[in-house]
Amino acid sequence: MSVFDPRHLPGTEEELLEYGMEQIKTLTDFYSVEQRINVGGDKGISQPDIEAKETESEWKLFRRLIFLQYKGRSLQFVLSLLLGNGEIYAAFPNLAKIAAILEVIPVTTATVEKSFSNMKLI
Repeated sequence: MSVFDPRHLPGTEEELLEYGMEQIKTLTDFYSVEQRINVGGDKGISQPDIEAKETESEWKLFRRLIFLQYKGRSLQFVLSLLLGNGEIYAAFPNLAKIAAILEVIPVTTATVEKSFSNMKLI
């Protein structure tokens, strides 16, 4: 998720050329596989498919946009920009799908583990 954080962007445009390509490829490879969630028997809900080539192109444009206009902002700002702005969402649909997935993934399970430990004590 840190690849979307503008505070981690490199200092120069030359360094920006390769920034985040490996991370975006990893995310795309992992989340581009259509997964089905079983809901009541044979029916299922399909996860939206993320196109690898389009995501790479989107990332090249998006990281430049962030570098020029939003460098120094927070990760939350960038995620809300991707998901809350209709024009940005339309321009970068695959990145928006990845951002939506990343926004709901818990960063750590410490809170959950603490809850279960407290339940055990009770």
